[in-house]
Amino acid sequence: MYDEELDQSFVVHIVTPPDFDADESYPALVMTDAVWRFSDAPKLVESMKQGKTPKMIIVTIGFEYDMDSWDNEIRAHVLCDKKKEFLDFITDNLMPFVNDMYKLDTSKSVLFGHSQGGVFSHYAAFNYDRYENRPFAKYIIGSPAFWSPYFTCVDDYNDYMIEYGFFDRNSSYDKEIFITGGDEEDVDYADYYGDNYTTLEGIEQLRHRLEKYGVTSFEVKLYHSHHYQYVSDMILEYVSRQ
Repeated sequence: MYDEELDQSFVVHIVTPPDFDADESYPALVMTDAVWRFSDAPKLVESMKQGKTPKMIIVTIGFEYDMDSWDNEIRAHVLCDKKKEFLDFITDNLMPFVNDMYKLDTSKSVLFGHSQGGVFSHYAAFNYDRYENRPFAKYIIGSPAFWSPYFTCVDDYNDYMIEYGFFDRNSSYDKEIFITGGDEEDVDYADYYGDNYTTLEGIEQLRHRLEKYGVTSFEVKLYHSHHYQYVSDMILEYVSRQ
């Protein structure tokens, strides 16, 4: 799918659940950083087949195959620097397109991002109110790299610490948020933190802010892991309890 705002094409993979029924509606699990998430799709499908996981439509968003989607600078261009435009694309283009093809249950649909993707899912979770179309009820903010050198240089960097003014615009919060991290991951990128919060400090600060705002629909869970090793198991665990 080509996006005019970003002047960039994305490769979107859509996986329907076992025994898919076109007349039935399903929640969507939408995952950024497709290159990291491809291996999760077959695990989730198998879990659905075994009845351990509710049936859902899996959507991964990645870059074109001629781009190095492992490259942090390429990822950060979309996930950090152009996060508004990327959210525009997902909200106003991608999700209506998917909904036209398959009936989506937006009351249970989830957006997930990890690391720089966690920066993006945090942004999405506190800017959904700016859109008429609201395709997600739940957000997973995985190991948000609020310290990333590619994020600390963006114009609105400090706005993440006030949730982008969401609570100036709204008196309450009506979505669900799952915030995750690895309890051993702070050592992984110690050379990059500088004067910024580490990953775990950033998660703890986010917890305190949400408590201050009176948000009750959030959960924080740390896994015994480094930065990314926990993610696949976490996704399976999370969706199995939906």
